[in-house]
Amino acid sequence: MKRQLAFCSCFFVAIVFYPAYAMSGMVVITDTSIGPYNDASGGISQTIPDITIMDIKKDSAKILSLSADNTDRIITIGSSALDFSKKVNASIPLTYTMVLSPWTYSARPASGVVIKISIADQLNMLKRVFPRRNKIGVIYYPNDSSAQDVKEARDLSSPLNVSLYAIAVEGQSDIPKALSKFTPDTVDVIWLVLTSVTCNFESITLHINHALNAKLPLVGLSASHAKAGALIAFSVDCHDIGVQTALLARSAAGSDSKIVTPRKIDLYVNPDTQKKLNFSDMVLPKDIKLIQY
Repeated sequence: MKRQLAFCSCFFVAIVFYPAYAMSGMVVITDTSIGPYNDASGGISQTIPDITIMDIKKDSAKILSLSADNTDRIITIGSSALDFSKKVNASIPLTYTMVLSPWTYSARPASGVVIKISIADQLNMLKRVFPRRNKIGVIYYPNDSSAQDVKEARDLSSPLNVSLYAIAVEGQSDIPKALSKFTPDTVDVIWLVLTSVTCNFESITLHINHALNAKLPLVGLSASHAKAGALIAFSVDCHDIGVQTALLARSAAGSDSKIVTPRKIDLYVNPDTQKKLNFSDMVLPKDIKLIQY
């Protein structure tokens, strides 16, 4: 239940240095030990069949030998690969994917696909699943990106005919008190947004237990949240993110700095939680991939 995440051609070896790696086209830099990264890599390879895949651990010397003369573009998968790209020739255009905050790892101009589902997409999906539930409770941390997420959600709430009951917390110790304010009288749904405080194992457990006790649906951020006990969770399709990244890489100019969000959302449902809540007030869209735990 704990967090899990994470995803050749030969040449001569000289005596005192590793020569430039002879190749052309695009190169993917990734950590092949992480499953979701391999899913994204598969989507990239499906879209660009002749692309070369390199592992940041096994192929580090080859990666460092890449140059603009033998490489059209590098695509990094995950934060470690993006961070490693700072060591690679900066003249090679870069596209990244499967990261949350790309600017944390690289300051060079680049386009990419972040792993975060947009707030607009989350709220629209929430309304599709719970069309008769309009009061949304959410906990956020005022000193990270969740504050901007909540601000954006407030701006979108009126057009969607929803109201947001947002409570700021300074730390994990504040979460139980904040959750106690979410009752069937005050909210219809509890929604998790990504924060540095609320999205760890302990706080997720607090959210799940409170939602079950209060008989309220909890909307999680990943498949693991649904598996742990959230009624539903929105998650990304890593293979499709790979396809999306490949299309972006093929169309992007070298100096682009375009950040896009995943175009496809998967919906996870926990039938056991649905039984415990005796909950039937939701609609499962038929055009969305549905996974049950």
